[in-house]
Amino acid sequence: MKTCMMSSTLTGSPEEIVAAAVECKMSAVDWITSAEVVDAAYLGRITRDAGLDVAAYTPVKCGEMLSLDEFKRLTADAVKMSAPVMMIPPFGLPDQVSREEDRKRWTEWFSRALPIAQDAGIVLTLEATGMLDSPITTAGEVLEVLQAVPGLKLTHDFGNMVTAGTTVEECRQLYSYIVHMHMKDWIFYDENLPGTYPVRCGKFFKHAVIGEGDMDWRSIWNDFDDRIRKLYVNLEIFLPYSDAPRIPILKRVSESLLNW
Repeated sequence: MKTCMMSSTLTGSPEEIVAAAVECKMSAVDWITSAEVVDAAYLGRITRDAGLDVAAYTPVKCGEMLSLDEFKRLTADAVKMSAPVMMIPPFGLPDQVSREEDRKRWTEWFSRALPIAQDAGIVLTLEATGMLDSPITTAGEVLEVLQAVPGLKLTHDFGNMVTAGTTVEECRQLYSYIVHMHMKDWIFYDENLPGTYPVRCGKFFKHAVIGEGDMDWRSIWNDFDDRIRKLYVNLEIFLPYSDAPRIPILKRVSESLLNW
């Protein structure tokens, strides 16, 4: 497995994030930023200078869609940092429309954004998101958007899809679209306990270190073909109620997965 540092999993400077990726024996960094202006060329340069690749660029704007002008600027940033993939997460929008209507709006947005990315030589992806109001979470919802926007690809986040009860078998129809992956783990509960989140499948989920939760990641991984297994895998380890140092945890998890 080619593990990848998500810049959002650590606090610290860009230099500290790159150093952490090297210490954890990762192969790349996925630069996750706000949609504000960043020095994209610098982020790419310090990543390559450390012997790492830029796996992807993920600019996030919560609560609203990027305008096409913003997306053009961010696509130019992806080029500057030499990111082959750019992922835009379709979070739920806040104006109380149905998931179906929200999904239609995101489908239209991706159809407008895709040619901009393609003209720049960037592979544009979406991911399934796992909040209660997420409009694109299940395998069927993801496939609906991918089929409606030919050329759009998938950053596969099965951990998010599980929040709506999606199974590995249902995800197989998506495998040909996958160009990048996220990996996270959860502990599942039937009741609302401290630190848990209500999710679409009716259960309550709590963040866990990868390999210490209820997801059978070895079986999930073994279901992928050789092409997918060669893609970069972001390790998402969010422990919002813990003060445990992140780098030792990331290093331990990364080293345990490198020979998968």
